[in-house]
Amino acid sequence: IPDPGPDGMAVCILCSVDPPGGDPLDIKFARSDDGGGSWSAPVRVNDDTGNAWQWFGTMSASPSGRIDAIWLDTRDDPGSYLSSLYYSYSEDGGATWSANERLSEAFDPHLGWPNQNKMGDYFHMVSDNTGFRLAWAATFNGEQDVYFARKTIGLTATGEPSSHSVGLLTADANPFTGSTTIRYAVPVNAHVTLKVYDALGRQVTTLATGEHSAGNFTARLDGRGLPGGVYFARLRVGELDDSMKLMHLK
Repeated sequence: IPDPGPDGMAVCILCSVDPPGGDPLDIKFARSDDGGGSWSAPVRVNDDTGNAWQWFGTMSASPSGRIDAIWLDTRDDPGSYLSSLYYSYSEDGGATWSANERLSEAFDPHLGWPNQNKMGDYFHMVSDNTGFRLAWAATFNGEQDVYFARKTIGLTATGEPSSHSVGLLTADANPFTGSTTIRYAVPVNAHVTLKVYDALGRQVTTLATGEHSAGNFTARLDGRGLPGGVYFARLRVGELDDSMKLMHLK
């Protein structure tokens, strides 16, 4: 990552560590500012207070130096291996980390192991100054599939990263019956589109399109003519992209 040291870079490590006591695994971070000659004391990234498993940690760094970290976490299903994808970031070189954020529902990463072929528990993440893109393996469908995710950290009006925004889309009711109000943030003056797709990727409706000034906006999704099920709202703000899963109950 960018660093004020002699060569302008720091070497960083993120991995699962078995701590003392009954906690099976934590995610910890360490860095070296002298090319690996010496290392900082490990910093715990996960902020849970129980004895959960945190494993398969992955990190990437943005050009501005923000460090993004993701991992699988069993804190929501104690006593099992059911794992959810969790996220945290650091804007001070790994010294401190943001409150952990759950990014997915729980799934069983042990499904099929060791008697069934699996692609493997692999994660690949690339960060930019507005967030990160992630390719990851999960078993939501009773088999191991590869999924893609885009996480937007948010922008200020000047286009710089902001630690106070954790997404551009929210919904007043989700799951919803009948209708719901979708709220979306436009951090900079830009062309905006807000569309809704069904679970097969077919466009259902366009809720907003056109030039927007920076600000906060709302759009109403009327689901009275839609079948019950899963839908996705997708927002494009210039070159930014955010999406949100919606559950429509009939």
